[in-house]
Amino acid sequence: LSRKKKNPLGNTKSEVQRSLDSITVKKMVADFFNPQRFIDSFKCTLKKREGNVRVYILLLILANLLRKIGRGAYMYLFTRTVLDWGPADYGVWVTFKNIVATMGSLIAVPVLSAGLKVP
Repeated sequence: LSRKKKNPLGNTKSEVQRSLDSITVKKMVADFFNPQRFIDSFKCTLKKREGNVRVYILLLILANLLRKIGRGAYMYLFTRTVLDWGPADYGVWVTFKNIVATMGSLIAVPVLSAGLKVP
């Protein structure tokens, strides 16, 4: 006979486990494309903060954007002149680089969250 261990509250499954069981791919995709998430991101970024913190956050976002834009242009010129790549070669490399970065994030975030015990 197999006996299920009950948690201290007397339930066989915790509330967290039940809510995780109800998550589907359809719900995740709908949640990902929920426009309220986009609006909440802007509200959080632009909300009033003490001192000049909001200005610093906006400057960091702008600096990161400019860095990425500038780096892309220079990287293309570098690969074209130094490595003698054409547009197709550069496109394949950028695609590969982005796939590796995305896969790294998809693996690193859950692993680090579990390791650091971040919910």
